[in-house]
Amino acid sequence: MTDKQFADCLLRMKDGSRQALADIYSEYFRLVYSTALSVTNNTAAAEDVTSEFFVRLWAKFSQGNGTFSAEKGGHKRFLAVCAKNLAVDYIKKLSREELVPNDGGEDDGISDNIKYSEKSPEDEITARSEVSAALEELNESEREIIHLKHYCGYTLKEISEILGIPMGTAAWRCRNAENKLRKNVGEVR
Repeated sequence: MTDKQFADCLLRMKDGSRQALADIYSEYFRLVYSTALSVTNNTAAAEDVTSEFFVRLWAKFSQGNGTFSAEKGGHKRFLAVCAKNLAVDYIKKLSREELVPNDGGEDDGISDNIKYSEKSPEDEITARSEVSAALEELNESEREIIHLKHYCGYTLKEISEILGIPMGTAAWRCRNAENKLRKNVGEVR
């Protein structure tokens, strides 16, 4: 789907076309879901975020409240950034919620889904904070390309399409960002 086709779908949504939303959904479900999954690191949460994303997209654009400008990086970038922001908000909301213990003596089934890491919690926290600190040292375009490649799992070809840049440029930027990240992680330690 081109930027123009995407913008046309948004206009059709303003006129009440649910088919326009279905067209966007079928074309970009994977992009939205994988972006949400990379942020939440949880399939159920990613599914929730993805559902909420398309509900909000419909609500905003069917009521004429949404804005999209292809000049700001294209529709794929627009969708990825919006999905990422929604996933971050979802995680923040979850972190504010308190866990309520199951005092009914019944098995709540949650413990069966817990995955235990071979690293100690302290080691994991330390590693995550080192990577987070190193990522903060990158500029926004470097963080974006690292996010798309390593957290979303996109190929360089897909990244070049999402960002609207030549594949060689995407590869060069990715390599430079990875080298800078390696250097920054080494400096944090």
